[in-house]
Parts: sequence; C-alpha cells; structure tokens
Amino acid sequence: MHFLISIITYLLPLFYSTTYTTSEEAPTYIHQKFKKHSANELYDLHIEYPYFLIDNENKSHKLNLSIQSIMTSALKDFQHQHKKRSKKVNQNGFSYFNLSYEVVYLSESILSLKFINTLFYHGEASEKEKVSTLNFDLKNNKILKIKSIFDIETDNLRSSILSLIMEKSSCYCNRYSVYKQFCIAKEGIYFYGDDYSCPENCSTVTTFLSWSDLEDFSLNPLFAQHLL
Repeated sequence: MHFLISIITYLLPLFYSTTYTTSEEAPTYIHQKFKKHSANELYDLHIEYPYFLIDNENKSHKLNLSIQSIMTSALKDFQHQHKKRSKKVNQNGFSYFNLSYEVVYLSESILSLKFINTLFYHGEASEKEKVSTLNFDLKNNKILKIKSIFDIETDNLRSSILSLIMEKSSCYCNRYSVYKQFCIAKEGIYFYGDDYSCPENCSTVTTFLSWSDLEDFSLNPLFAQHLL
C-alpha cells in the first residue's frame, strides 16, 4: 500500500477513478488512471490500471500487489531505456509511456488481465507495443501459470502448445515470449506476441487456441471446476 501511495503522489496532478462491477459473484474493481508531464525528464506518462475490492484483505493485497508489480516493472524499464537512449540523441525531445489494460475474463474464481504498454522513445521512427498478462486464481489467492491449467508434464506441455501456436500463427514470433504471455477466456486461451517478440511485418500477433484445439490435453480438475 505504501508503494501505491508513493506512485500516485509521484504521478499527480491528474488522478481519477471509476468503479466497475461485472456480476454479483465477481469482485468489484476500480478503474484508475493518472497522468504526468515531466518537463525536466522529457517524457509523458499515462497509466490506467484496475484496483480490486475483495472482502478478504489478504487476497485483495496480493492481487493488487501483483498488478502494481507489473506497472512498476514496466515503468522502471521505460525510464531506464529513456535515459539510456536520450544520451545518444543530440536534440532533446519527448518520449511517452502509455499503459492500459483489458479485463479479458473475470468470474468469482478467475481473473485474466492483459496490459498493453505503448512506448515511444525520442529519436525512434515509431511507437511500439509491449504486452504483459496476469492470470489470477481468486479462490486460492495465487498467480496462474500454464502448468496450473493442464494436468501434464511441463516440458511436454510447453513443446506441444508451442507447436499449436506455430500452426495457428501467421508469422514467426519468439515462441517462448508468446507462450508466457497468455490470457484465459471462457472459450479458450489467447497467446500474445508484441512488437518486441514478433517481426515488423506481422499481420497479427495474437493466437487463440480454443478448448477444442486443446482437447488432447487434460485440464487440471481444480481449474476446470472454476472455469467450466
């Protein structure tokens, strides 16, 4: 909580929020966003994120801390890269950092979030997008990995799913990066590439595998109970 207070203070003057409820069973979350124009450091920030309201304080803390961790990591990386690149550019100019999110799936048991980080560094030809995801087991208060979803040996699971992604994908992305960035949906799983893991000429960087595509894999019974 101390981190949240400090980052909000740092990013003011503009901060506001809206409360959302998706269903009676699913947790309520507050859509929060703030902006900062840094004339001294020559960049603009625009960050949007959800803050979840859960009755159990321990569960609420761990989930929101996981979300804040993604924000912090992305922001620190941007600031580091901005400072590093600014030294190589003769003329001063602004960079920007925009972080938004999408609630891909939310029930009383499972939350799946996609974060879209749009970055532009002064001196670059164009902006780029970077994707991060968070899948959270709300019942057991833990982050969900691919291996949490399927009842299969990890090495076999990874190689098999990577093969499916390659069959479905229209371009050759860094398979391991795409494998790590996924979102659970009612109909299947989305795997995300981005401008950092896929070639520039990619027509699409999202690969969707339906549960039918994945029918050869046995779902973890506990996961299946929560989702289906």
